[in-house]
Amino acid sequence: MNKIKENTPKKSKNKTKISKNIPLCPEYFNGYARKKWEELAPIFAEKNMLSEADLSAFEVLCLHYGDAMSLYQAMIKEYGSIAGYLTGRNSQTMGEYLAYNKSMTAYTKMLI
Repeated sequence: MNKIKENTPKKSKNKTKISKNIPLCPEYFNGYARKKWEELAPIFAEKNMLSEADLSAFEVLCLHYGDAMSLYQAMIKEYGSIAGYLTGRNSQTMGEYLAYNKSMTAYTKMLI
């Protein structure tokens, strides 16, 4: 009697090795940038997305987030809300908001 072979996929012998080497946060990072690095570095390393070639982009990603959140916090602290900050301002007088928006846009684009 002939046995029919099942078409089940064989397990790969070449499993992807998960990087356990999580790079240290740059010394000059502080505040929100440092927190974002510490939050994302283990996740990116686990997914093998932090090779030497990736580190510069990852550093910039964390810096954009840190800049945006620092600017956001400063506007909220001084004016209570973004709307409060924008009241009576125009594109010539809202530098903090424009810098915040630019940093968040860059951060978001890097994640896509």
